[in-house]
Amino acid sequence: MTRVGEAFVIVFSAVLFAVVGCQQQDEAERAIVRFTTWGSPASNAVYQDIVNVFEERNPDVKIELLMLPWSQYHRKIITMSAVGSKLDFMRLANSYFPQFVEKKALLPLDRYVERDRAEVRLDDFFPEALMGCRSGGRVYGLPLDIDGWGVYYNRGVFERAGLPFPDRSWTWETFVDVARKLTRDFDGDGIIDQYGAYIKVKMGVIELLAGQSGAVILNEDNSQCLFDTSEGRAVVQLLYDLIVTEKVVPPAEVRANQDVFTAEKAAMVLLRRGDVTGFRQSLAFDWDVGPVPMWPGREPRALIAGGSNPWVISSHTKLPEASWRFLKFFTGPEAVARMTETGRFIPARRSVAESPVFLDTSPPEHNAYFLDLFRTPNKVFIPRFPRYRRLEKVFQGNFQFLMEGKLTVETCTAKIAKDVDRLIEQIRAEEAEGKNEI
Repeated sequence: MTRVGEAFVIVFSAVLFAVVGCQQQDEAERAIVRFTTWGSPASNAVYQDIVNVFEERNPDVKIELLMLPWSQYHRKIITMSAVGSKLDFMRLANSYFPQFVEKKALLPLDRYVERDRAEVRLDDFFPEALMGCRSGGRVYGLPLDIDGWGVYYNRGVFERAGLPFPDRSWTWETFVDVARKLTRDFDGDGIIDQYGAYIKVKMGVIELLAGQSGAVILNEDNSQCLFDTSEGRAVVQLLYDLIVTEKVVPPAEVRANQDVFTAEKAAMVLLRRGDVTGFRQSLAFDWDVGPVPMWPGREPRALIAGGSNPWVISSHTKLPEASWRFLKFFTGPEAVARMTETGRFIPARRSVAESPVFLDTSPPEHNAYFLDLFRTPNKVFIPRFPRYRRLEKVFQGNFQFLMEGKLTVETCTAKIAKDVDRLIEQIRAEEAEGKNEI
């Protein structure tokens, strides 16, 4: 090599090392905010798209996305918090939110919200969504989405039966009548081939129906169960009649190993909005959504329990400002609109939920029905029970006894109230002993 060539190599190498060194220095100077959540590969892709946009506009911040399995998620992050693992921005289920507040694991956000109030625009969120982000008068998070219910239905099944599609004139009496007409044994072998509907007995469904019937599950401070009333018994009776008396909803053994709606074994299914994305990918038939039927003989009423899943910042973060900056962007109108276009959820921001970005994406065609719960004039707000999963087990266990004929509707609601009150005492004892487990 000539001396000129050697000189070129030396100069080129020096420039290259300088560039690499600057890049490494820039990377080291960036605030690395860990974004911890649960989800699927599809949700991971949606979140990563938002992360990419944020990083382009905020070159001093890098977002590190950590996806954990739902089954382990909350225990994992409370352990991570306890041992000092890196936690910054994260998602919580509203059923676990009270425990994290109790453990002082969340950063209060009041001063950030007040400082940036013009940008955050709290009044743009549905109050039902913000409810899940507050505790003791303080703000601990911001919502991204909100739960709404609808009756998904197979259009072809309705058309072949000559029945009108669900609309806002439907009551639960209409629902039962239509489900009865759509429950069919096509080959006459005594085995039902198509059920009229599918409703899973879970806490969200109990709360939805209790709101409509006028039932109260717990008192205002969650210290006593008030479900053993005529209104509470009416909720249990409706579910019992659908499954046992009318036999228009499949029993547990039929639905154990299949999605009965996807398999066209049920004409209707009562579900939240979150199932839309999966149905868009899996349903091989024409489908839409109708509103939740009205409770016969009662003015519309909605029970709002706990609010939405909050997006929060760990109290142990070393990057509160960078984490807050990402939280603002992630729950802001632009990012929410981008995520809403995927059909994954009902946006917690009114400005997006009431825009074509949400209303005009299809299927389903009638997205507006998902907003009916929040537009109900008579709403009752109750805090999320602090041990929600254990509460749900009480309801599900006693309902199973009802299905097995071990309880009547009357003794079922009475036992639920007794068991819930016992659970409340158990939780108080655990807290007094310092157990306070999730």
